[in-house]
Amino acid sequence: MQGSIPCLVCGSSLDIDESDVPLLRRKDGMLSCQMVQDGVVCHALGNYGSTVFDPMDRAPTKGFAICDPCFRERQDRMRDVSQET
Repeated sequence: MQGSIPCLVCGSSLDIDESDVPLLRRKDGMLSCQMVQDGVVCHALGNYGSTVFDPMDRAPTKGFAICDPCFRERQDRMRDVSQET
């Protein structure tokens, strides 16, 4: 199954790369996109204080992709985040 996902910023279509990592079927039956060609896949867990997305009941995360050109153009708006907990 080959699919695509639009870039969150510009809307260009990014092909889902299933060559190395297939779409994973989660326990709830939803598919999880892991890799795209020429872009970055991101997963949002929600955020306390957001008026748009702050699931309190372990609802599914939101997934989106950003194409490499948009990611490159906006790197100055990003910051590194530690993965330590």
